Amino acid sequence: MNTNTKQIKYPNKLVAIRKARGLRQIDISEKLGFVGEDRICKWEKGTAVPHLINLLKLCQIYNVRAEEIYPTLVADSSCNAEVFKDQ
Repeated sequence: MNTNTKQIKYPNKLVAIRKARGLRQIDISEKLGFVGEDRICKWEKGTAVPHLINLLKLCQIYNVRAEEIYPTLVADSSCNAEVFKDQ
């Protein structure tokens, strides 16, 4: 087993945007219809990214564009749609 495998991180501004609006992870989780906040936590840490539908819902909740949440991924022309599958 290879223990040198690097975890891909997806830089984002989810924590800053959420905190600027005075919301908790559980608040966002409930707005998205999730039971717990583990997905939100993974998205904020950058260890996973939301499916496109959830990204659009986040944009609506936060009243921002996707570019504001994921500036690096959206700006990268080599970005693949597979990146936005729930992990």
